[in-house]
Amino acid sequence: MEGLRFILVILVATSGFASLSCLSTPAESLEIEVAPTPQHASNSNANANIYALDDLKPPETKTVTMPANVMWFDTGVALKEGQKFVITAEGRWWLGDSSCGPLGTDRTTGDALLPNVDLGTLVARVDDESFIVGDKMSMLSPRTGNLYLSMNAVPAHFKDNKGAIRVHISYGTAPN
Repeated sequence: MEGLRFILVILVATSGFASLSCLSTPAESLEIEVAPTPQHASNSNANANIYALDDLKPPETKTVTMPANVMWFDTGVALKEGQKFVITAEGRWWLGDSSCGPLGTDRTTGDALLPNVDLGTLVARVDDESFIVGDKMSMLSPRTGNLYLSMNAVPAHFKDNKGAIRVHISYGTAPN
């Protein structure tokens, strides 16, 4: 293989699918040509859908530790109505004496923050609009305001919850 160089070629089609190939060429004939990516081409980044393709700014990302015993924890992330965001969560916390992850338990109660949603589930709120997160969700913000997170639990029993989960929030450029 002496005298050969390898070229890694990555092509991103407008459909968003990437093609990868590896070529070998004699070292003395190595030429690299870089063409600009058309503005209409899709980005292969996992967060490509979060921001406009003509926007050069990548999405913002914030990681928070969400304590189980805090009702409506302020993440410090300000969203505008219609702004896309993605939340992923990992870890385990304790709902009273039951350990669970962000998907919660298989129990519900009408007294919880979000009735008929499994207790222990990670839920969120923007302004007065509450919704289920679980371990992963992606959506457009229903309102303008800060993003709050909580374990779905009965408000009078938050002091009994223990532990924390790690939550990653990615959000794109706010709409005009």
